[in-house]
Amino acid sequence: MIKISVCVPFYRRPDLVMQTIKPLIYEDRVDEIILSDDYSPLDEYHKLIENTKDIAKIRIVRGVRNFHVQHAKRNAISFSKNEWCVILDNDNIIDSNFIDRLYDIPQWIPDVIYHPAFASPRFDYRIFNGMYITKENIHTITHHDILVTLLNTNNYMCNRDAYLFNYKYDSSIRGADGIFFAYNWLMSGNQIYVVPELSYFHRVHEGSEFLNEKDNNMRLIYSWFDNIKKLR
Repeated sequence: MIKISVCVPFYRRPDLVMQTIKPLIYEDRVDEIILSDDYSPLDEYHKLIENTKDIAKIRIVRGVRNFHVQHAKRNAISFSKNEWCVILDNDNIIDSNFIDRLYDIPQWIPDVIYHPAFASPRFDYRIFNGMYITKENIHTITHHDILVTLLNTNNYMCNRDAYLFNYKYDSSIRGADGIFFAYNWLMSGNQIYVVPELSYFHRVHEGSEFLNEKDNNMRLIYSWFDNIKKLR
């Protein structure tokens, strides 16, 4: 059986990270959990090390400085030993039902991102159930407001090498890194498949980096969404 890696970027919040990885510690199909630290304060970094030191499948990698979340995601995926990775923000939770649904897919294709249809309780993408989103057809669904959230959410399964090939770093993007990556992914002819019945728990909390700079992040997100509307 193909094994998968779960890649979790984080900055501070070791307690939330522990809640995120707890359901996966005894999940045999996940044989590696990579925690990518975006240069957290040393006390919080060491706390996570202490809390995970006895969990064999966990690897912690640490950036040389704070590059923000898009770089931490890339860092996690680049260290993956497996071809397939689930990217999971550190304030979100998946379980064995999520993994079951991924393994129900007959074949995983490298140029396809496998995206959840529901991020409970707030973000419902089920209007796109079973759809392959491409640069050729995305203009037909841009009138759905929820599409913006889908494109800027990076909690999905992807092929490691395809992700790294399409990754571009831009220090100005920050909270719009998801939609920035989606633009580059679709622009290169890749696809996003919205997987029916694939769901996870999406926590939103006051300390999130996104909310701390929400106005600027939303401006950037909609700027890139305007670029996506022009894709054909």
